[in-house]
Amino acid sequence: MSLQEGLICMISGKVADFEESCPHFKEDARAKQEIASRDEYNVLIKDSADTGKRFANHILDRIFAFIFMLVVFFTLGVVTEIVRPGAIDSIVDNTFLLYCMVFLIYYLYFVISEASTGRTLGKLITGTKVVTIDGEQPGFATILLRSICRFIPFEAFSFLTESQTGWHDRLSKTRVIVVKKQKIKT
Repeated sequence: MSLQEGLICMISGKVADFEESCPHFKEDARAKQEIASRDEYNVLIKDSADTGKRFANHILDRIFAFIFMLVVFFTLGVVTEIVRPGAIDSIVDNTFLLYCMVFLIYYLYFVISEASTGRTLGKLITGTKVVTIDGEQPGFATILLRSICRFIPFEAFSFLTESQTGWHDRLSKTRVIVVKKQKIKT
């Protein structure tokens, strides 16, 4: 737009000789796709869960993972004692085995819940869920990678960067977004 001449065509650089649409305009499919992708990305970033929700997810999921571990250990203990009385003592004395079991059970908490619904119990409470950077439901392999990345030393501090996304988000190409509540039509 020029204050002296009016509407200027960006293709020809001349005063526009059309009212609704330019007859010389040819749509660039690749540019249109790039703009659509950028718009989808901007919507995803806009809908991303804030640091407060992510911190709440972190705390809640640690609590629920611990409860999940207690249930699994109790169940395994009872079953082991029924099948082989006294065998539980050798398991309890094996520190390495216990660490491996804790690691596996903690890992399974995230894999099972995020792979099936995209949400852990913490995310369910905070109204958030995991999606790919394209906004889609992540596949099982993506969730496996995302969950294993949680065990990177100091990963929890990765949220302190400017992007405010964790390494487990960046490496697995996922994001945590706020789930929009849908109104029920009556």
